[in-house]
Amino acid sequence: MLSIMQPHFAPWLGYFYLIIKSDKFIILDNVQFDKRSWQQRNLISNSNKSEWLTIPVMSKGKFAQKINQVKVDYNSDFIRKHLSKIFHNYNNHKYFDSVYSILEKIYTKKYEYLIDLNLDLLNEICSYLKFSFNYELASDLDIRGSKADLIYNIINYYNEISYISPLGSKSYIENSKLFKDLDVKYIKYKPIDYTEKNKFLSNLSIIDLLFHKGPNGLNYIEKSFYLD
Repeated sequence: MLSIMQPHFAPWLGYFYLIIKSDKFIILDNVQFDKRSWQQRNLISNSNKSEWLTIPVMSKGKFAQKINQVKVDYNSDFIRKHLSKIFHNYNNHKYFDSVYSILEKIYTKKYEYLIDLNLDLLNEICSYLKFSFNYELASDLDIRGSKADLIYNIINYYNEISYISPLGSKSYIENSKLFKDLDVKYIKYKPIDYTEKNKFLSNLSIIDLLFHKGPNGLNYIEKSFYLD
C-alpha cells in the first residue's frame, strides 16, 4: 500500500499511522508551499490549551516557491522561544529528558531548508519509536500533474492499486474518476486519552504524546487509528 503526503513539521499522530501502514511513503515536496500550514507549524499543549509552534520561513516575494525550495528564516529568535515553551509545558513529564534532547538536537542544527528540518525530525521520532521511516521524494520521480492528477500519476508510476489517504482528501478522491479502479482506504481516528496530568487534546503534534508516553507512544498510535 502506498501513501503520499507533504512534509509536515512535527506531525500529529495520524501522519505516523500512515507511515506505519504504508509499504511506500512518498513525500510530496515539489508542489507549491502553503504558508501557515502544517508544513511549517504544529500544536502543543500549554496549560490545557493548544499553542502553535511555527517555524519562520523566507517567503517575501516567493509566492510560487515549492516546498523543497523554502528556507528557514533565522532572523527571529524562534529557537530559544520554542525550546523555552516546550521546557515550560513539559519539563515535569516522565519522558522529558529523552524527548527534549531530540528536539533540541534538531532545533540547534540550523537547517537551510525547511524540508530538511522536517524530514530529520520525522526520522528521529520514528527511530525513537523503533520503526523505520522509508520514503521517496516526489521530486526525484519526474512525474507531472496538478492536484488529483499528480497523486494518481504517482500511484500509477508504482503500479499500485491500494492507496491510503487521510480522511480530509476523501472528497476530491471520490469526485475524481481517476481513482475509481483503485482500492482507496482512509485512516479513521478514535482518540484515546494518553494524558496523566493535562487535559487531553486530540489534535496536537506527536510531541505531546512522546512527552507523556515516550517510546510506548507507538502502541497508542496503533490503537487510535484504523483503516476504512
